[in-house]
Amino acid sequence: MFTRILVPLDGSPLSEAILPAVESVAALFGAEILLLRVVPPAPDLGMEARYADSMVAGECERYLAEAAGRMTARGRRVSVLVRTGAPAQGIAEEAPRAGADLIAMSTHGRSGVSRWVFGSVTEKVIRLASVPLLLVRPPLRPCGSPDQRPFSRILVPLDGSALAESIFAQVEELVRKCAAEVHLLRVEEVEEAASHVKGSIAATRVHVAEEYLRHMTERSIAKGFTTLGAIRCGNSADGILRYSEERVCDLIAMSTHGRSGVSRLLLGSVADKVLRASQIPILLLRGRE
Repeated sequence: MFTRILVPLDGSPLSEAILPAVESVAALFGAEILLLRVVPPAPDLGMEARYADSMVAGECERYLAEAAGRMTARGRRVSVLVRTGAPAQGIAEEAPRAGADLIAMSTHGRSGVSRWVFGSVTEKVIRLASVPLLLVRPPLRPCGSPDQRPFSRILVPLDGSALAESIFAQVEELVRKCAAEVHLLRVEEVEEAASHVKGSIAATRVHVAEEYLRHMTERSIAKGFTTLGAIRCGNSADGILRYSEERVCDLIAMSTHGRSGVSRLLLGSVADKVLRASQIPILLLRGRE
């Protein structure tokens, strides 16, 4: 499933918070890890700018080499790469160029999580990337050894759409490798019944959601996966986060999409809210209409 994992680092301990999860996934799949640093170019001031770029690149290479050395000592296959350019675009473009099938990164920035997600590097990478992303928001719930299976309970939120279901292609091999439980969750945002008519409509919606989830659970079990299905009513993001805590899930796998498009989902809707609050890693796939 994953053969090469691209890991952007910016030199900060927070950006390195993704590394334990990366090592676990790499060990599981025998994948190579590519550490990437994308450095914005210095202002064009002729020879002085070129010298500055060269000095920064050298420092970045040494930093990445040190990080790679620590992982190589633990038996990982690691390579390093320094690029000059706009960070988000550089990360997104490097993934297909390097043959990476997963981008793994921390959701943080110098101005905090909100700045990082709203309009900054991570949000842009999510919007531009052609491969799935493994995202963590430090501080993270403590993980075990990189040699242990990384995920034992994987939560997959569903809303009844084909786009939401598209994450299954990424999840299934991960479930097999980890022998993980699959938790399928449908959060139905029904209004409180203020009248008999509204109550009947809400009950019908919940019944339809239950039938859909039963079908999806049976389909997953037929593939040999240990699968649990659950229905919750209320706010989607809150329901996903609450369920992940109740069941002690260690990965949320979801697609980014919505009726108003990817941008709407990322800016203030379900995926963004889960990203900002989750204490466990998130496997995110940008859905395509």
